[in-house]
Amino acid sequence: MKIVIAGAGDMGSHLAKMLSGNGHDITVIDSDQKLLADVGNLADVITVEGDSTTFAVLRRASVRKCDLFIAVNHEENDNVVAAMLAKKPGARKSIARIDNNEYLEPNNKEMFIEMGIDYLFYPEKVAARDFEQEKHFEGCMPVEALAARGERTLAFGPLKPVGFTDPRTGKRPFAILQLRPENGNKTMFNLVGCQTKLTYAAQAECFRRVPGLERADFVRFGSMHRNTYVNAPLALTEELALRTRPHIHLAGQITGVEGYVESIACGLWVGLMLSATLSGGSLSRPPATTALGALLNHLATPAKHFQPSNVHFGLMPEPDVRVKKKERKQWYADRARAAFAAWLEATGV
Repeated sequence: MKIVIAGAGDMGSHLAKMLSGNGHDITVIDSDQKLLADVGNLADVITVEGDSTTFAVLRRASVRKCDLFIAVNHEENDNVVAAMLAKKPGARKSIARIDNNEYLEPNNKEMFIEMGIDYLFYPEKVAARDFEQEKHFEGCMPVEALAARGERTLAFGPLKPVGFTDPRTGKRPFAILQLRPENGNKTMFNLVGCQTKLTYAAQAECFRRVPGLERADFVRFGSMHRNTYVNAPLALTEELALRTRPHIHLAGQITGVEGYVESIACGLWVGLMLSATLSGGSLSRPPATTALGALLNHLATPAKHFQPSNVHFGLMPEPDVRVKKKERKQWYADRARAAFAAWLEATGV
């Protein structure tokens, strides 16, 4: 995706570093030459010096070819003008950072949409540290990053109402926020799927906009956990040993598997494999048609941008026979069970 960012300050440099790290084509505009030099040292971006509220500078930044224009200059007025002008040459979507949350009221938002600005955002995010390389696992994106992709994105993500029926109407709601009890007395609840990098003040403001949470007392605010993992296809052998230190084996989340069960299964296989090796034998990997085998195969498959993965049917080989779509998941599961049972019997595990 081609993204143009107007403003090379703290927010702009943070976005440039994060988005370029995720493989997007980034251009940054700012009139401050030093800020542009700083962001150029932080990330692989194109920099354009000048005023983002002028058509001449927007043309130099090739705004007409961009998929997304994000205005995060220091001045709110500059952001509104830049986001509005960017749509004229051809930017597909434009976003403006504002300082007045009154603009987010439904009636006011309509006015900005008519002006050509697709989205406004007000909350501040916690900036990443200099030593942090911010790459988000698609299955664990910050809620604000998902929301920035479109107005309905959350309704197809963490707020997806699958399996729920509104008892008042008997119909499935448009979106639903799940609350998970945090204590036995059910006096504290966790907001499911709402991991975030918003500041505490911004979290309180945002989440109190959810119907029913207007008077919520926030005992603890959310945060993003750090997930450290190696580029397994390049760093590890098929036995999950470091190529540069063959006597050191890795297991679990650090290898690039995602999820509690997946991490446990990976660690169990490495333990059993090493036990067999120390006993003078060997232990093969489960077939790629099984859940564990497919996951281990993912760790050995080279990728331009390697990312952790949960177990899912997309990692397994496709059926070699014609299977109806509605029967496909059951077919995958049956094949995996049969293959895993055969592997257990053959290896004596």
